[in-house]
Order: sequence, then C-alpha cells, then structure tokens
Amino acid sequence: MKLVFLYARERGQRVETFKTEGLWYLFKRMVEAGIVDAVDVVVETSSSCSYTEDGCSIHLVTNFKEVEKIVKTGDVIWTRGGFKPWLDHIERWVSKKHWMLFYGANTGRERWPYWDIVFHDLTGKTYIDSKGQLVLDYRKPINPEVFFYKDVPRKYDICIGASYIHDKKGQFKAVNALEHLKKKGIRLKAVMPGAYRHSDNTRAVVKKVPNLDIDVPGFVTRQEMCKIYNQSKLFLHMGSGQNDRGVLEAMACGCPCMITQPKYHAPFTHQEYNAVFEYDNDPAKFASAILTAVDFYSGEEKRLETYGSFQTNSSIMDVTLPLFEKLFDFFEKYPVADKSKLKELL
Repeated sequence: MKLVFLYARERGQRVETFKTEGLWYLFKRMVEAGIVDAVDVVVETSSSCSYTEDGCSIHLVTNFKEVEKIVKTGDVIWTRGGFKPWLDHIERWVSKKHWMLFYGANTGRERWPYWDIVFHDLTGKTYIDSKGQLVLDYRKPINPEVFFYKDVPRKYDICIGASYIHDKKGQFKAVNALEHLKKKGIRLKAVMPGAYRHSDNTRAVVKKVPNLDIDVPGFVTRQEMCKIYNQSKLFLHMGSGQNDRGVLEAMACGCPCMITQPKYHAPFTHQEYNAVFEYDNDPAKFASAILTAVDFYSGEEKRLETYGSFQTNSSIMDVTLPLFEKLFDFFEKYPVADKSKLKELL
C-alpha cells in the first residue's frame, strides 16, 4: 500500500527544504517499519523534478494534472490544506473509493465533504463528527535529526518568534515589551530570527531594534534555529497559525515557551509546562510576564521537563508512528473507503 501526500502549492519549494520536515522523517520511518510500501510527496511549484530516498519520493510538478500519473488504485491520499484547482482530481479519487486523509494547516477546509479522516491538532480529542468523518487527535511531527536538546550555555534570555518578521507573527509585541523594560532600567538579551516583511507595526520595530539588545540574524536555516532554541532561556510565540511548529521545535530542543494565543496550539503545549500570557495590548503587563517566565524557566531542570513533555506527547517514534501503524493496519483491512467502518478506530 502506498501513501500519496499532497503537500502544497508553493513557488520556489525545494527538495532540500522538505527533507528537513518532520513529515519526511515520519515517511521514511513508515517505509522502514513496513507500515507502507512507499510514499509519494507532491508539491505544485514553479519547476519540475523528482527525488527518491529509502522508498520515499518528492515530486515537484508545475501542473497538478501530473499527479494522475502518480496515484494508483488502492493508494491512500493525504491532502494538506487543499486548493480549489485540485478539486476535480480530489472528487475523482473520492469516486474511486480511495481513503482520503486531510490536515487543515489553518485553511478551514476541514469543512469540505471529501475527507474520511481529518487530522486535528488543537483539541486533543478523537471522535466521529456529524458528516461521519473521523476527527483524529494528531501530533504534528518535528524532525528529531534537525531539532534536538543540547546542554549548552544560554546566550539569550528570549527568542522572539521563529518565522518571517511581520505583524501577523506578532514580534512587535515583544519588542514593545523590551522597550518598556529598558525604560525601567532592565535589559534582556534577545534574538529575533527571520526576514522582515512590510507591515505597519513591523516598520516601527525596524527603528526600535537598534536601541535594544536584540540580535537580528535574518533568515536562518532550520539547523541554525536548533542552535538558537538551545541558546535561549525562553521562546516567545505570538502568532495565530494552526499549531505553528515554532513552539514544537523549541520544546524538542528543551526550550520553554510563552504562548499568547493558546487556542491555536496543541493542548499539551500549554496545559503542562509552558507559560501562557493572553496578550491584551499592554506592553507593561507583557514585559512583567516575560520577566517572570524567564526567571522561572531558566534552570536546567525546567528545560529537561519541557523536553520530556515534548517526547511524551509528540515524539515521532513513540506517538506519531504508532498512530500511523494503526491507521494503515485499518486500511489494509478495508482497502476500499467506507466511512461506516471508521468507528473501529475510536
């Protein structure tokens, strides 16, 4: 049995970038364990090429119609996000009774009627919904060969985000808090990785950063992010993406987190070890919360607790891989999609 994973429509996507994804690590382990015979990853992008390693292939295609050459009878199809130009193909696969899996990636397309199993990582619950779909508690995989714990000196008090610097990611909130602390005579050492993107509050950040103790390394690789997480006492996440992997990556490196919008994150990330501060546009309150969290989480014991929580709740080998083994045992038993059978997975 083969898994076909429809990843994205993304200009400039590179094979080497996807090879650092937790999904790539997961897929290789699935083939290695005999859970599937092979995995085909499809990305619709601006140039075509294919790469194969250990039974897993990445196909960059310029026309999504090329996926019809890849999908074979009996394949399980997993769609991430989903796009309207893909619908004719998706409807055809549904009519042919392929099992259809889905992960929303903050698109809201869980509501589309095509999916049999929806991976959902914000509730911690598994249930069958009113459409007969199995909504499955899912733990987004983080590549342990890229993100891992190191016992190294903590160079930074805080790491501000792990993505491009933009109002939607909220880095300006932390910068305003640091500016408030400076006025009180308190300086925290910070790092703010990512490239600037134009937006109203972020334009002000560009002017404020030179007057604060913030390193801005620009775009960094995931391997470099691992180093930054390990060098930081606290990771601040202020965006609203669905279970943004920055928090998961930080925890995999043993870096405690402060989360400002917990509803967008997996429950285990904010119900056990990490700090939560629901931001209310008051830099003074946020600054005070950051100081308290840095002091509370800076010890090695808390870092090991954070790392342990991630391993217990989100390890690929101990959590995610067994889930997919159970799923594909089910698909082997029922190779033709039939929602009435999904209750057996509860």
